[in-house]
Amino acid sequence: MNRTRVPRAIRRTAVTLILLGPIIAPVAARAEPPATPSAAPAKPARANPDVAVEDLAPLLAPIRAKHDVPALCAALLRHDRVVAIGVDGVRRRGDATKATTDDLWHLGSCTKSMTATLVAKLVQWVRPRVERLPVATIAAAGRDAARQPVSAHVLDGIPGLDVKLGLHLVMDRDALYLSIMEKFVEGQADAPARIGAAIAAADWPTAEREAHTLKGVSAQIGAGDLRGMAEQLERAIRGREPVARLDELRAGVAAALGSLIGAIAERLPKAAPVVAASSVDPAALRELCVRLAGLLRDDDFASGKLLGDNAAMLRAAFGDRYREISEAVRQYDFAIALDRLERAAESLGIAVR
Repeated sequence: MNRTRVPRAIRRTAVTLILLGPIIAPVAARAEPPATPSAAPAKPARANPDVAVEDLAPLLAPIRAKHDVPALCAALLRHDRVVAIGVDGVRRRGDATKATTDDLWHLGSCTKSMTATLVAKLVQWVRPRVERLPVATIAAAGRDAARQPVSAHVLDGIPGLDVKLGLHLVMDRDALYLSIMEKFVEGQADAPARIGAAIAAADWPTAEREAHTLKGVSAQIGAGDLRGMAEQLERAIRGREPVARLDELRAGVAAALGSLIGAIAERLPKAAPVVAASSVDPAALRELCVRLAGLLRDDDFASGKLLGDNAAMLRAAFGDRYREISEAVRQYDFAIALDRLERAAESLGIAVR
């Protein structure tokens, strides 16, 4: 039987699109524009039984072997017709069952679905810790107890900040949005300096990661302009552009970030007055430290809430050491947080081991 051959250029395109699953259809569809535009809804791509379809399996086999993945599948479409398709490999590593084009294939960011699955399993496996010991807190100084609920719209009108978008991303929960803003102000103010230090040390992975983090959190709060600048810097770092260019981009990020953080900090609800160390109840502090250490030792995420609810007491008792503990918990590095807590507590004669 005579088979319709796919031109070599299109064959190369098909290979390129293997690792870009989500854009296979739109890119291939643009390869040859339709003769007459139609307003009708797009129909699912289908194979034409009257036209032979190119088998891409021989092209996929060496690529799958090179990257050591269980299977690869690719398809090439022209308008609403599949002109080439193929699969190579097995459904599951260690299982000889062959993958087929009739199997369901995930197109998109696989890591997001894997992360969602992991979180779902954690919810299934990890039981909530039963509250056992009531920890005394300084209500007058506690952040949540000291202030009435505040609308996130106090931040409306800040240049470069889309509060409506930011709220939408947290399902319109004002308290959560304001909490994220507080963490943004505290955690990202020196991001340009950290990036600069990493660049100076030729620590490119760290520099790129810092820029990527700034990009992500900027998008999360609705700071679109800053997100774009951080993304440009991230790409320049990844491309190892000249240091002069990186410094130029970093300076732009620093200026925009500084203005944004200054405006946000000015409007955020003011923190409760700092509690003097002399006013901390030693018994309550000891009980709190023991309980917090237990949570950290068990890698319990509840440690973050306990730490936040009692920030005033711990900050007053531990001073600068509190920030080290808080930062480690924020990074989910519970082992480091426990070490810092033990050292801080021991300096006050409190044993939590």
